[in-house]
Amino acid sequence: MTAKHWWLSLMIVIGWVFLLPITGMADGSYTIDKYVANVNVLENGDADFTQRITYNFDGHFNGVFVKQDLKGLKGVDTPQVTVKNQGGSEQTLSEQADGRDNSFQRTQNSNDLQLKVFHKISDKSATFTYRYRLHGVVTNYADTARLNWKVIGQGWDVALNNVHITIKLPAQPVNDLQAWVHGPLNGKTTVKKAAGRVNITVPSIPANQFVEMDLLFPTSVTATNSNTVNQPMKEQARKHERVLAAATNRKRQQSQRVNAGMLSAVGAMLVVLLGGSLIYFTRRPVNRHPVPIPVNHWYEVPTVSPAVAARLITDKAPTTKAYTGTLMTEAGNGEITIKPEDKTYIITKQKDISEPLTDFLITEVGDGEYVSLKDLKTFG
Repeated sequence: MTAKHWWLSLMIVIGWVFLLPITGMADGSYTIDKYVANVNVLENGDADFTQRITYNFDGHFNGVFVKQDLKGLKGVDTPQVTVKNQGGSEQTLSEQADGRDNSFQRTQNSNDLQLKVFHKISDKSATFTYRYRLHGVVTNYADTARLNWKVIGQGWDVALNNVHITIKLPAQPVNDLQAWVHGPLNGKTTVKKAAGRVNITVPSIPANQFVEMDLLFPTSVTATNSNTVNQPMKEQARKHERVLAAATNRKRQQSQRVNAGMLSAVGAMLVVLLGGSLIYFTRRPVNRHPVPIPVNHWYEVPTVSPAVAARLITDKAPTTKAYTGTLMTEAGNGEITIKPEDKTYIITKQKDISEPLTDFLITEVGDGEYVSLKDLKTFG
């Protein structure tokens, strides 16, 4: 294997390692940059559900699709849909069957609600807001009330980023409040019993993955709930969650072992590649460029003017550039000064001038003390 091949293999491995965490994050021509959901539970066991979803579109779009999970619920009222473009004001959309711009269509069954939202947009971000009244979100059992529902279903074709979910109960405090979340392993759940609230934050949820909530709390919190089952549920639900928690921990540990194994394998490959490269270059040292012989003498600047030097080197008449060099030399020697004045330049004599041509220009064309480029142009 040549040195070039060694380094090519090394770069491929390093690139593969760094790209592992972001594989599959970019799916399609748009992204969902933020997902915020609020579930306000009512005393009768229903809930007011609000979703705010921020899209970032790259290209031209006629609208979006939304699929909301309803499995286990008793139904949903007609949603309210609004949209706010980047830098614009919020606009309310109406339910229409003809698919006109800024409208939506609804398809519903016992398992889910599908919305087809028509809103033309190109190369900008927009936030779509959906407000629902969900029925039968909470079931009152003989010993506990339970909310067990997929807040986020599996109907998303792209990843959801910056996910924030809040479930608010209608009473405070709720001292006997318990909550479990099923879904991504990288989320954080906070139970605030004093406020009767549960907060869930997840950095990113992959496409087609759900987030399910399971809450237990006293039946007095939803005292007017007509969705009742006259049998105990608390211990059965807790046992079910213990089983799921054990399975989740096994999955998390397995994932950690897989990641550790992959890192070990990659580290071993890097050691082999770097070691092989070191051995290769040790056995085949590079051809060093010979050190040039030091210059023992630096030639002095010619004593003649640049115009004369140009004449001697090229064997041709001096050019305007050569004479400009002469003027710069004379200025550097303090014989003349060159200053801009009123859209021209003034050449002023300071002492005896070594170049006859410059002396001629000041003495014959100028007034004996200075000459301007305007004078030269008139003289010419």
